[in-house]
Amino acid sequence: MDATTEHFHTTREPFAVSRQTAARLLDCSTDHIDALIQRAQLERVKLGIRKVGITMRSLKRLVGEEVA
Repeated sequence: MDATTEHFHTTREPFAVSRQTAARLLDCSTDHIDALIQRAQLERVKLGIRKVGITMRSLKRLVGEEVA
């Protein structure tokens, strides 16, 4: 396994990201993220009392990336 492949396999992505980060990743507004959540196109998870996150799995599914 070369260094690049090893780094890929040992680097972990977050389980979920904030609405703001999701909006930045998709190049859209947080209002659009909220609309995607309402349409069940993105999965919302509670990260705290008032903090909401978007799962990376649902972001990948939305953009058509293979999800294991």
